[in-house]
Amino acid sequence: MHHDGHWDNLKAGMAPRLTRCGWFVGGASTIVVAWVACNSSYTTSDAPADADAGKGVVVTNEDAAPVINANFELTVAAPSVIADPGGAIIPLFISINRKNGFDESVTVTLGNAPSGVLATTTIPGTDSSATLNLSAAASAVAGQTALASVVATSTKTSVVATQPLFVRVGHTMLVATASTTWTVPPDCKGATFVVWGAAGGGGGASMNYAEPGGAGGAGGFAQATLPLTPGATLQIEVGGGGGLGPNAGQRAQGGGGGGWSAVHGPDSSGLYVVAGGGGGGGGAYGQSSSNYASGTSAGSGGGANGVAGSGFLGGGGAAGTGACDGGTNMGSGTAGVANAGSPNGGGAISSAGAGGGGFCGGGQGGASATTGGGGGSGFVTQSAVQSPAPIRITGTGSAAPQATNPLYAAGVGVGGEGATTGLGSKPATAGGPGRVVIVIAP
Repeated sequence: MHHDGHWDNLKAGMAPRLTRCGWFVGGASTIVVAWVACNSSYTTSDAPADADAGKGVVVTNEDAAPVINANFELTVAAPSVIADPGGAIIPLFISINRKNGFDESVTVTLGNAPSGVLATTTIPGTDSSATLNLSAAASAVAGQTALASVVATSTKTSVVATQPLFVRVGHTMLVATASTTWTVPPDCKGATFVVWGAAGGGGGASMNYAEPGGAGGAGGFAQATLPLTPGATLQIEVGGGGGLGPNAGQRAQGGGGGGWSAVHGPDSSGLYVVAGGGGGGGGAYGQSSSNYASGTSAGSGGGANGVAGSGFLGGGGAAGTGACDGGTNMGSGTAGVANAGSPNGGGAISSAGAGGGGFCGGGQGGASATTGGGGGSGFVTQSAVQSPAPIRITGTGSAAPQATNPLYAAGVGVGGEGATTGLGSKPATAGGPGRVVIVIAP
């Protein structure tokens, strides 16, 4: 697997939890779901009772058949897990159904597991369930698979019950914080790409008449699950936040546009997933007591379409739309340089905010006005898996979309603040960067 310093494995606090069938990330209202092969849950409840079955049995996993006994039934909440080398602990819920007055403590271990994968727990005699914390050492070799056994052994009489558990060692999530390439692992057939575009920077303030700058637009959000070919190389583009607009006496500079974040084939071929960048906030203008204006807010990135920047003297930057062919989109005001698909965002010209990057770039605001730039549009290829359906969400003002998503990181895609003057004055701030998270399926 390619690893050049721009990847971070998700650690404790961001790991998914197991459900009965596969991985689930976040709460019931969360959109992100990482796929894991899902079979029926195993239980011994329908097995015939045999007072001596399981006693002293050595588990070989030759046929993966559960070992049963008459004293207690063992149930494992999921049939398969993926253990990330050096990653977060995987909590696996297990339970026993006690019979015939059985009140011994039960020790639970993992047998026939891949090298470097460990798990053990104890269910006291007064309890019927526990969490088996499974983990893979940092030295565990990715790509290992094994049909392991969850082995429950009574502490006094050594009665044994087992249930099969398929265990795979491999990275489950990777995070890109800067543009890089990624080679699809040999055991990976698909992945879910969770993408945030970068935000636009805030516009500068005019010091002559204390006019504030406009806020930068938020980046957009896109998510799609794609079938992949092991060994293929993908280009991961992570948008940079738009630069802040500096203050000036008469005409402050607008903020820079945020760059798109995207996943595509090598050499920009085969565009797959794009989250648009937000436009830059307009810079303020103050020529005289009768000729001054605050900078206006920029449009957010898409989503399916970006949002147009707001305007005052001239037109705000036009929104990037999904109807274009990845080309540029000029603003409706005085023509400025529009920003086509780029992870670098656009540079502001004079007081107009720059357009955000996207499948179709947002237009820059009118070059002679205080207008905000438009947001770039997003895109998802038609070859994406349709269940779960792809998602494209446009930011709202300066607020990043999907900020409550467990894969989100603070500041990502947040529009920069416009500069203010006077009491409590503060400079403009740059837009938040983009982010790409890859949730790997087996």
